Parts: sequence; C-alpha cells; structure tokens
Amino acid sequence: MKWWPPPLPEGRIWTLPNLLAVSRLALLPFVVHSLRIQAPFWTLFWAVLLVLTDALDGFLARRWNQVSDLGKVLDHVVDKVVILTLTAVMIRTHGLPGWTLPLILFRELATVLVALYIYLTHRVMGQSSKLGRLTGLCMGGTFLAYLFGWSYRLQVLYGTLGVAALASLNYLKIYKVYTPLVRWLARRPTTPKTTFKTRE
Repeated sequence: MKWWPPPLPEGRIWTLPNLLAVSRLALLPFVVHSLRIQAPFWTLFWAVLLVLTDALDGFLARRWNQVSDLGKVLDHVVDKVVILTLTAVMIRTHGLPGWTLPLILFRELATVLVALYIYLTHRVMGQSSKLGRLTGLCMGGTFLAYLFGWSYRLQVLYGTLGVAALASLNYLKIYKVYTPLVRWLARRPTTPKTTFKTRE
C-alpha cells in the first residue's frame, strides 16, 4: 500500500513530524502549570500528549520518508528542553532532589557538545540508542513517582540515573571513532610480555 504524502525533496522543513516535535514545546507550559497548581491528573493528561507526539513524530518521519537532519535535531533539542524544564519545576513543587538538575544538565550539555563536534567535523548526525530511549522512559517513571508521591521514588530516581550513566557510556563507545579524546581514553595500555629463563 502506498502511503501519502510522497517523499519530500531535500531542504523541506515544514513537515508534519517536525511540526509535531515543535508542538511539544507548546504543550510544555500546560504541564508546568498543572505541576504548579498540584493537579496530578491534569499533569498526567498533558504529559501523555507529550509522549504521544514524541512517539508519533518519529513514526511518521520514518513511515513517510520524511526523516531529516533538522527533524533529528528538533527531536533531541525539544526532548532536552522538556526534561530540564520538568526537572527544575518538580524540584520546586514535588520534592525532587535539587542535585538532580545539575547532574542532568551536565549530561545533556556534554551530549550536545559532543554531538555538535561530531557533526561539524564529520557531518555525522547522532542517533538515539536503545539505552537512550530507555533513559527517557525511566525519566518518565521518575516524574510519575514524584508526581504521585510513591514511597520508593528515590530508588526509582537512582535507577534512572544509573541507566542514564550506562547510556552515556554506550554513546561514547559508539561514537569514539569520531572523537580523538574519547578514542585516546579508550585505549588499553599493552603490557610487554616478559620471558623468564629457568636455571637447570
């Protein structure tokens, strides 16, 4: 079955997947407002819309052959804005530990800088890995845990940070070929073999 619309020419930016990515920024203030007025079910409603648009833009881009570098950048940038914004708001409204924000900010900033370096030097656009997508799901679980005040929310947060650390290491492993510093750090020193002569 042939799907509509047909593949777009290069340079076309006003695609439905890109518009869906931008629409998440329009939904973000509603989530923030619901958090601030302590309305968990409205927060959940708007958050579900955020997740659906995130999943739908990638699906449509692949299905309609509208995948573009701009779309990849928009998707990652919007995701980072959403995560950092919700983290900052939930620290003030729902007791998320304050040290969470600088940790996430450092990780996201490092990811952006490495991805920018790789693109500028090799024209290679980074892709999300399975661990990266799992980190996003874990972040959503952490927000839910603090939104509804689960008793084991701190354990959920620690688990999320552990998955995020693994995802970061996985990205370094995947893209180390493009980054000389990471490639140098990944080298294992070789120990020369020594032979021992035994006296008869």
